[in-house]
Amino acid sequence: MRKIERRELILEGSVQGVGLRWFAKTTAERLDLAGWVQNQENGTVTIEVQGPCGQIDLFCEILQAGRAFISVEQMQQRKLPLEKETQFIIR
Repeated sequence: MRKIERRELILEGSVQGVGLRWFAKTTAERLDLAGWVQNQENGTVTIEVQGPCGQIDLFCEILQAGRAFISVEQMQQRKLPLEKETQFIIR
């Protein structure tokens, strides 16, 4: 059985106004992950993502690899309690 977990990710760098939220949503959907993504007033992006550990690790690798103008310079992670979610949304 695959271990399911939920993580909070805080992304810093060139992460707002560059399509990161849309990219995170489509990537999470492709990997069958649930959660949400939201811009913060301080210029960071917060993501809560839930699913199999290996899929979350892959999600993080894809985000850190960047795309076009997206540049994740730092990603902080911490585990959170599981929630009942079935989709990934942009807040």
